[in-house]
Amino acid sequence: MRELERALPVQWAEHDRRRLRIVFAGCGLATALAALAIALSVVGLLPFTSGGGRAEADRDCKTVLVERSVRQPYFARARGGPVEVRYRMERVPRLVRRCR
Repeated sequence: MRELERALPVQWAEHDRRRLRIVFAGCGLATALAALAIALSVVGLLPFTSGGGRAEADRDCKTVLVERSVRQPYFARARGGPVEVRYRMERVPRLVRRCR
């Protein structure tokens, strides 16, 4: 009788405890690695973090005034009464940044 009692419930309980310990250890390890990755990301030590600013070569940039021709619509009354839309070409100045 004692042999049957020892064989069934005790073995399953110990087996479950071992499995539970392994699961807890795995969760703990995953949590620790995630916390380490977040901490390194905040500090800026990981290679895929932004690092504060964009890396840019020194550029010679100037702002220049460029004039372009644009078709501007306007309303005109035709002879005989109806209003129609006509277009005229106008030069529109714009500021453009040019970098070399």
